[in-house]
Amino acid sequence: MAFAASIVWLDIIANEAVALMENLGVLMDISTGVLGLTVLAVGNSVGDLVADTSFARAGLAKMAVASCFGSPLLNDMLGLGKAPQPYAIYLSAQCTNTTVVHRTPLKQVLTYCTQQK
Repeated sequence: MAFAASIVWLDIIANEAVALMENLGVLMDISTGVLGLTVLAVGNSVGDLVADTSFARAGLAKMAVASCFGSPLLNDMLGLGKAPQPYAIYLSAQCTNTTVVHRTPLKQVLTYCTQQK
């Protein structure tokens, strides 16, 4: 229960931080694309920088190098799970009739297209 609560809190705080940066970008007339490529990307990498530097200073050079490659690789591998989502939304828009196959506890619904437009 505590783990789930911490995930929910992290999600809320992260969404608020991104919304705050977007609002600051609107106030300063900076596009969201520029913010995403610079400020938010740097903020996403600071934790890795601190961890890798602390490993290297502690004399764990192999661990630091492994962390340099492993952390972004893990992010990419987990992030690729979201890559097909826009295509799935497009396919669901092509259906006129769907059947619910499964509902998950997080309200994700697996549907089956029974008739296309």
